[in-house]
Amino acid sequence: MLERLKNLSHEIPVGITGAGSMGKGLFYQCQTTPGVACRVIADLNIDRAITTVQALDHGYRVVESLNAMHDAIRLGYVAITADGDLVAQCECIDVKVESTSTIEAAAGFAMTAIHHRKHLVLMNSEIDLIFGLYLLQLARENGVVFTSCDGDQHGILKRLADDVRLWGFELVMAGNIKGFLDRYSNPTKIIPEADKRNLDYRMASAYTDGTKLCIEMALLANATDMVPSVVGMQGPAAAHVRDVFDLFDFEALKKLDRPVVDYILGAEPGGGVFVVGKSDNIYQQSITTRHIADLTGGIDAFLSRRSRNFRRSLRRSSHVAAQAGISFLTEDDLDDEVDTLVDRILAIEQRS
Repeated sequence: MLERLKNLSHEIPVGITGAGSMGKGLFYQCQTTPGVACRVIADLNIDRAITTVQALDHGYRVVESLNAMHDAIRLGYVAITADGDLVAQCECIDVKVESTSTIEAAAGFAMTAIHHRKHLVLMNSEIDLIFGLYLLQLARENGVVFTSCDGDQHGILKRLADDVRLWGFELVMAGNIKGFLDRYSNPTKIIPEADKRNLDYRMASAYTDGTKLCIEMALLANATDMVPSVVGMQGPAAAHVRDVFDLFDFEALKKLDRPVVDYILGAEPGGGVFVVGKSDNIYQQSITTRHIADLTGGIDAFLSRRSRNFRRSLRRSSHVAAQAGISFLTEDDLDDEVDTLVDRILAIEQRS
């Protein structure tokens, strides 16, 4: 992909509506990705758009009409405007990226862009959920691409779900790792935290009270024929994403006969996503679990599940260790001796 972008005969011209946290990041990425360049950015807060462009030391002009926008772009400037509809109509761009925090206005920008035969990329899950099917139909009728941005959680989860299925697994669950949840958050209560993160107060509330989470997981469920196991999802607290195998009753979930969407709360890695896949193929099970040290049945049972080469290498290593005067001890009933054992292991590590 990188080589294809580098070898394009001309850059892909992009227009962005919304210069908030997401829009700023998208502008930066457009200016640093080979073969892609943002030509125009719109935000009701002109100063915010200006700050975004100035951060990359790029020349700009503030414009209020379509002709002025076209002139600025042709002279090599980034055009800045408060009117998102001008971006959607701009003849100097091929791709329109929607990253405002609005719904009605954003839907209007999106439809205008498609009618002007611009490819449409959404970083706005709200209008994707509400108007997505209509926008997709409209895009097909006008011969352009309509898609969601891969960088948001639902986009990443869709890609992971596709990968898991491609590898031959049955998709069981797709999940979000939610860092914090306050169902009673509101735009006033969230002000201190929103200011720290340079976020719109309404958007910060939506992130905090679970609205954004539910919208994204609904999008994913609609796109992949998945369902929540209960209304609102279960969302158990977890220390790490690996805990999902203990926190969800996967046998009970099988009765739904469809993969499920859900989330875990407060787990590491923070802000991530995960998928759970299942395979009944013995070979696939062996190659995907070979790094799990399951000591059920003791060390002999563990070794019996290893390959012949593994056991041969272990015997060879044991022989070399014996020649060097190293002995191995087997310990049972460690409940009262864990601290001592750990100290011994650390002492051995220090001498190694």
